[in-house]
Amino acid sequence: MFSLTCMLIAILLHGLGHLLAAALCGVPLDRLTLSHTGLRLQTRNDVFPSYKAEACIALGGPLGNLLGNALFVLAALLAANSCAAAFFEALNAQLLPFSLYLAVWNMLPIDGFDGGRLLRCLLCGSARLERARGMLLADRLLSVTSVLCLLILWFFSIYLLLRGGSSFSLYVFCVELFLSLHRAFPPTI
Repeated sequence: MFSLTCMLIAILLHGLGHLLAAALCGVPLDRLTLSHTGLRLQTRNDVFPSYKAEACIALGGPLGNLLGNALFVLAALLAANSCAAAFFEALNAQLLPFSLYLAVWNMLPIDGFDGGRLLRCLLCGSARLERARGMLLADRLLSVTSVLCLLILWFFSIYLLLRGGSSFSLYVFCVELFLSLHRAFPPTI
């Protein structure tokens, strides 16, 4: 039960990071939806005022994990000689790895992840092309990086399955992401 609590705290830190970044950028959020990749904050019509604002919001989640980790480590250091020391030691032992994993996982350049949003913003915002061509280039590059990252993760999950019989959930997750990418970027002939 404690592991589940730590997992929920890490997810909450990530979401709060996005919310704080949106508030600091002055971007009003319209709704919160749940998808296979997690929670998704949406603006009205999915339009952001700028690529810079969207990139800041995309970075907000992983930064929320990192800053939250730093606060929990600081709390553990401050409580080192108190009765709360054992609690913070147990909390950090489970929360820190999961929270770091969540931050790194979300920074992968996969469409729908924070890293994918960041890559799209960087390419569209810095492209010296006309807006439509820059967006097309960014979408194509993002589809390639998404497939490459998922292939690596998928082969890694197969290796783990064959090696030790674990990581079936990673295998299923990669297959689900492949299918969602196929729906987002159908093959053109």
